Amino acid sequence: MVTSNYPKVVSAEMLPNNIIFLRFEDDRERYLPSHYNTQYVNAWAAKSAEKGTRRVVAAAPTLTWVGNEFKIEADGTLVMNDKDRYSPEELWEASVVHLTDLRQAPLDASHWRRNLIIALAVVAVFVMVCIGAAMG
Repeated sequence: MVTSNYPKVVSAEMLPNNIIFLRFEDDRERYLPSHYNTQYVNAWAAKSAEKGTRRVVAAAPTLTWVGNEFKIEADGTLVMNDKDRYSPEELWEASVVHLTDLRQAPLDASHWRRNLIIALAVVAVFVMVCIGAAMG
């Protein structure tokens, strides 16, 4: 049996933006970007993006929810939603003590377009209501 040199996770919770909050057996708390979040950040990394990762740009972490079902296996592996696996090494090495230390994703370029379309639709309805009120 292989023993891990890393503290074991005793609980995990999904935070907004697909960040996993981890609590370890020694009472330390850390933050880990989910694999989805990491793929999203890497998709914006132009030349360093892996083939096929650009597809995640369509759904920003701020607009998605991947669930909050976590299981901790005997060896310390964290399993999210029965599919996504995080080894004890990854849980410790890839996590950070402060949220501000996480690698941030750039703003999603589609946000401003979506907001502009919504604003134009609201203005168009307002203009039609004003015109209808003036005529009637």
